[in-house]
Formats: sequence, structure tokens, C-alpha cells
Amino acid sequence: MMSKYGKIDKKIVNDYLSKLINRVWKIIPMNEKEEERIYIDKYVESLIREITGVSIILDTLEGDFLTIVGTLNGLRFDNHSSVRSDIFKIIDIIKRIREESD
Repeated sequence: MMSKYGKIDKKIVNDYLSKLINRVWKIIPMNEKEEERIYIDKYVESLIREITGVSIILDTLEGDFLTIVGTLNGLRFDNHSSVRSDIFKIIDIIKRIREESD
């Protein structure tokens, strides 16, 4: 896969996307556990910064990453069902990106 800095092996991209799915999924239990909720804003902000940086490197995937970042940025942690729904939406997008990169 081509990137801003040259060719990146597809396996590296797929491994990253698999790890990203796990990191995004982690938001659901963090939101459901009161003692972990104090960390969720910083966790999501860090994830947004990372994904934004990756989208710059993998400029061919900008649109999808923009949707992911926008959805993460708009999460409302006071509504568990909304958070779950948005997380599943993000994971579906990441899976689609992973399939398209094969």
C-alpha cells in the first residue's frame, strides 16, 4: 500500500487496523464501568490524535478515517446505547478498510 512516505506492507496496515478495532472496542466497557469513565475522554482524544496522524500517512483512506474521527469526536458518553451503536459503526468501517487493503 502506498503512503505519504512510500510503500507500506499490507500486513503492517492490516495488523494496525486489527489493533485499532480492539482499541475502539475498549471504549464500550470503559463507558459502562463508572470507575473507568474518568479516563474515557483522554483515551478517546488520544485515539483521535492517532487516527488523524495515520490518515495523513495513508492519504488514500482519508474519507473513511474522517468518518471515524468525526464519530469518535461526537460520542456522547451519557447514552450507552448510542455509544455502542457508534462503536459498532466505527468497527464496521475499519473492517471494510482492512478488506479493501487486501
